[in-house]
Amino acid sequence: MWAFSLGTPPRPQSCPRRQRGVRNPVARADGQAVREGQAVAPAVLLLLNTGLRPGEAMALKWADLDSHTLPVQRVLVRKPNGAYHVVGQKAKTEQSLRAVTLSKCVVEALKEHRARQVEEMLAYGQR
Repeated sequence: MWAFSLGTPPRPQSCPRRQRGVRNPVARADGQAVREGQAVAPAVLLLLNTGLRPGEAMALKWADLDSHTLPVQRVLVRKPNGAYHVVGQKAKTEQSLRAVTLSKCVVEALKEHRARQVEEMLAYGQR
């Protein structure tokens, strides 16, 4: 049988208060905590700071980067057979074809990543 407590009911609990301050944790210290020593950090910074969809970010090319502007023109899609391919000028909505403004920390992280990529390509030989 079930036993019911006839004692005092528990006190109502209040939700924790929302703290005011920095809303974008990546913006603190130019995203230094995210960028240090991680190979995927530039992609994470790009996604968090721009709101790009993962398929849009994976379809980007280095030639797309124009100082602080990044045109979103392509998207990586998955075929029914499971293979991935890049589709140009096709996006989820018409508003998806747009130019995204990049923050200074994202541009710096991408430039550093590109420099590391070039060094690795030279060390291992280009494809």
